[in-house]
Amino acid sequence: MSQDRFPALLTMFYPNNNDAKAATGQPDYDPLFKIWPVIDTLNTKFQDIYTPEEQLTIDEAICPFQGHIFFHVYIKGKPHKYRIKMFECCEAKSGYVYNLEVYNVAHPTNSENNTVFSVVDRLCDKIKGKGHCVYMDK
Repeated sequence: MSQDRFPALLTMFYPNNNDAKAATGQPDYDPLFKIWPVIDTLNTKFQDIYTPEEQLTIDEAICPFQGHIFFHVYIKGKPHKYRIKMFECCEAKSGYVYNLEVYNVAHPTNSENNTVFSVVDRLCDKIKGKGHCVYMDK
């Protein structure tokens, strides 16, 4: 692939219909609207392909991103301090990601949905009652 072809293809790549996107400032505006199909597909494939062992862990991860976003977070101890924060449910032994969720503090509906209990509940929804042990820090 030529050097100019990849950026040209990337400008035409739309994983979601932009016509259905709510405008900035509207009550149903979601800054992650464009990438939700990609995240949903990843989570579905992660869960269909592999059945995790008994011990799982939930932790936060930082995704390096060089674009301009207003919901980036600062985490002092991470190598990439200002980036996108994600919560991941991973198998403790291999590190295989079973489920992930992007943390979006700026979205108005997330104030009550980002408690520790609700994040763990959403990440472990598909494995409830199957005998898994879930570990997390702090």
